[in-house]
This record gives sequence, C-alpha cells and structure tokens, in this order.
Amino acid sequence: VSELFWPPLFEGKVNTPENVQWMLDAFGAQYKALKAPRTLHWKPHLGVVDLELDFGEETKDFTVSVAQALIISQFEAKVQWEADELAAAVGIDPATLSAKASVWVNGGILRKKVEKFGETSHQEEGKGTSGKPRVTYTLVEDVEDQVAKPHAHTKPDISVMSQEQQMEMNFKVYESYVMGMVTNLESLPLQKIHNMLKMFVLEPVYDKTIAELETFLAKLVNDGKLTFDGLVYRKNKRR
Repeated sequence: VSELFWPPLFEGKVNTPENVQWMLDAFGAQYKALKAPRTLHWKPHLGVVDLELDFGEETKDFTVSVAQALIISQFEAKVQWEADELAAAVGIDPATLSAKASVWVNGGILRKKVEKFGETSHQEEGKGTSGKPRVTYTLVEDVEDQVAKPHAHTKPDISVMSQEQQMEMNFKVYESYVMGMVTNLESLPLQKIHNMLKMFVLEPVYDKTIAELETFLAKLVNDGKLTFDGLVYRKNKRR
C-alpha cells in the first residue's frame, strides 16, 4: 500500500539482529525479483512482537514493541547490563532506553539500579552535584522475585502518532519557516506570513486558518521568539 495512505509514523532506528536481517534481505530480494522495479524499504523499528519468556518451569507471554523486545533479548547473553552498553547493543540512545525498558522494570522482569557518588537507589534516577550516575539493568531470574508495580504501564509502544503529536510535529515545521522569514525579511504582517506559508510549506501541507496562525504566532511571542507591535512580527533579537 502506498505510504500516501499510511498514518503518520514515528521515525527511529534499532539494531536488527543478524538472523532477522538475513530474512528481511532474502524476502526483499525475492520481492524485487517478482515485482521489479518495485523494492521494499524496511522500517525495522516499527511493529509489535509476541514474546514467550521462559523462567524455569514457568512461561510468561508479552506483546511489546520491537525496541522493547530487543532490550529483553540482550539478557540471553548476560543477566546484567550497564545502561550505555545496553543502549548501544539495541541501537537507541540511553534516554530512549530508560523509557523503553520501563515496561520490563514495571513488570518486575528487570531490576534497575542507579548508583551515584557512593549511594544506591533502585528504579529511580537521581541527580548528583557532578558526574554521571551509573545505571544498570539486571534480569530477575526467579519468578517469585518478579514483582510487578500495581497499575504499571506494561503495554507496547504505539508506532502511530496521535492527532496531538502530529499537530505538534507540524507546528515545529511551521515555526522553522516563520523564524526563517522574519530573519531574512526582518518584519512581516500576519497576512503575509499566512500567504508565504501556503506557498512554501508543502510537507506537511500548511492548511491552517489565519486565526489559527495568529494563535500560533502569539505563542511564539509569549515564548520570547518573536515580537509583535500590533502590525508586524519580528524576530526577538534579545534572545
């Protein structure tokens, strides 16, 4: 199906396991041979994975995102990882790792430990006066020790953007155009900005009313990015 019919998707990157990448490459090559000149462009960070985790005689089932599945799969190699090392193995940054791994921490499958300046705290990241805390994740192998947090978030990540997230992303694009306009042209009235956005912003399509634009520009003024004298908008040069 053409991507013109897809909902907005989050961009991202992960390290696809070699055995999975081999299957993707093989399928892609076969598809290209049958459907030439069409080719497949994989988005391996999207989708959901059904997992069965075996803990001795007990098996637990999970449905998680690709990144969440890659995180827990690393513990087949060893039961404890430092955060930076684990993030590199999965192919995501440490900040993203903290959010993605929370499904396993909240579910009691992983134990998160933060050590800072001689102190140790579980499942909480503290801020010291200097330096960087040492964060480790450890697999809880004994089922009896796997205590899930009450009402914890244990659902997979959502790959499709919500309407609010899509709107926020669009306005970031509009903001970059507006700031470029007032930088190059120094001052612009509302109507001129509206007309220029309709002319130049093609992806995502600028489809806002002039009233919606006025509200957006007022926010940029409140944020200190623009100034407005009642007639024209200018870049705030005091920032």
